[in-house]
Amino acid sequence: VFGWSWLFGFLAVSLDLNASHPAAAVLRILHGMGPTITAAALLIRYADSQERREFVHRIYSLKRISPKWLSVTGLLLPVLLGITHLFEIFSREPGVQFAAEVQSNLFSILPLAGFTVFFGPLPEEIGWRGVALDGLQRRYSPFISSTLLGSLWAIWHLPLFFIEGTYQNSLTFGSLQSWMYLTAIIFNSLLITWIYNHTDRSILSAILFHFMTNFLGELFILSPSGEATYYVLQACFALSIY
Repeated sequence: VFGWSWLFGFLAVSLDLNASHPAAAVLRILHGMGPTITAAALLIRYADSQERREFVHRIYSLKRISPKWLSVTGLLLPVLLGITHLFEIFSREPGVQFAAEVQSNLFSILPLAGFTVFFGPLPEEIGWRGVALDGLQRRYSPFISSTLLGSLWAIWHLPLFFIEGTYQNSLTFGSLQSWMYLTAIIFNSLLITWIYNHTDRSILSAILFHFMTNFLGELFILSPSGEATYYVLQACFALSIY
């Protein structure tokens, strides 16, 4: 995964491309495909035809996700975001705000949602949860497996910190905000494992939860104190379920 992804990610860095440049977009897509490319190679090499069919079924089938866990997947983060908003109001902060581009054009939500699915959750979760998590959980507890995978997942984002115009670049690598972001990925990994293990190893559930994480981040703007509150709430909930 790192060999494929960092090749293209750091190529964009070395070419000093802005995130809005078409070449940078292509390289970032190739960077994001690393987990899927690796998963496909492993499945072709080691899985039989039945195992490959089951793997594909785990990507698209809703039958593995009960109504209860579908609700958890879709509503957990919005609830935590709502609690964050209340904290902000009580502390006389601006609260959670719609992103400016969404406020000016509500119809932009649909293409934004489609972009969000295909630019992160789908290509990443096929590898991270679809293959890597299962391998780790055969050796370690869910908590240790999630922490190890979350740490690797966080480090995997490193090239994006050095591509001008990305969200990660706006955080400035080494700043408090960047460390909060990287730590939040690890706690996010704990949450995804919890959902994944309660949905009969549904890759779709991991994709949906990852989508909610990214989509809410694109849809709403938080103050620095709001971001800190949101991350702390996620961390507390993640630790409480283990």
